[in-house]
This record gives sequence, structure tokens and C-alpha cells, in this order.
Amino acid sequence: APGVALRFRAEEWEAGPALRDGRIDLEIGSIDHVDPETQVEELLHLRMAAAVRPGHPLTEGDLTPDRLAAAEHVVVSRRGRFTGPLDTALAERNLRRRVTVVLPSHLAAMALAARSDVVCLLPTAPPG
Repeated sequence: APGVALRFRAEEWEAGPALRDGRIDLEIGSIDHVDPETQVEELLHLRMAAAVRPGHPLTEGDLTPDRLAAAEHVVVSRRGRFTGPLDTALAERNLRRRVTVVLPSHLAAMALAARSDVVCLLPTAPPG
């Protein structure tokens, strides 16, 4: 877009006030709270895939919710959260996972998963 300049900033704890007072013009990400004056448009819906190192125990046999929940996990959260949508889905099955590390980026989480036994969830492109 000619004449447009982008500046990527770290995610704020609460983007609503930053949008309201003009410190930012656009937020792209997972939005869990919307102020009445904020307009939201879904850009895409991502699926998540479990990534593990070669030879990880989860690569043997069927990947079941029980086996996934029993593994140690690294969570990607720029806000430092230990839980996310997977925890909600597991709770519906009366399961709970153990998060041992929270990191701010998928790149850091993948690097850890490649060298340890933690499971890293990664966004994948929608099918089609």
C-alpha cells in the first residue's frame, strides 16, 4: 500500500485503551475482550498442530487427547498466560495438561521442542 508505514509493537496487556487513545490504529491477533466502540473482523481461523522432536514418545502410536494431555507442554503467549484454547478443549474431556514453559514466540517454542520432550502447538494454514 503506497504511503503506508507499519510499525510492529509488542502486544499490550490491554489493547482497548491503546486503540481508543490513538497509540495504535490496528490490532491483529487473538482478541479476547472487545470494547463497544471497537470494530472486529475475523481474518482467518487457524488450526493448531502439535510439534515434537523426532523420536518423541508421541510419534509412536495414535495421538489421543489423553496422551497429549499427559505430555509436558510449552505454551506460546506474549502475555505470559499458561492456558489457552487447548486447555478448554481438554477440560471438556476432564483432562488437564502440564505446562512447564511459557515463551513469547513460536520460534523460541519450536527451538525448545526440537531439543526436549515438550510439545509445542503451532498454527497451521487452513485447509484448501
